[in-house]
Amino acid sequence: MPARIAEAMGISEGTEVITRRRVLYDKETNPPEEIGASYIPGHARHPHRPRRR
Repeated sequence: MPARIAEAMGISEGTEVITRRRVLYDKETNPPEEIGASYIPGHARHPHRPRRR
C-alpha cells in the first residue's frame, strides 16, 4: 500500500489490507473516468470468509 494511503488511514505502512480496485464511469456518457481503489484494514475482514493469499 502506498505510504500516503497508510498515513491517510492512520495505520502503519506494513499493516495488512484488503484492496478493492474499481473503475468509475461518467454517469452521462458512460466511458471510464477514473480507476480507483479502496483499502480496508485486514483486521476488518469478514469472520466467515477465508483469508486470500
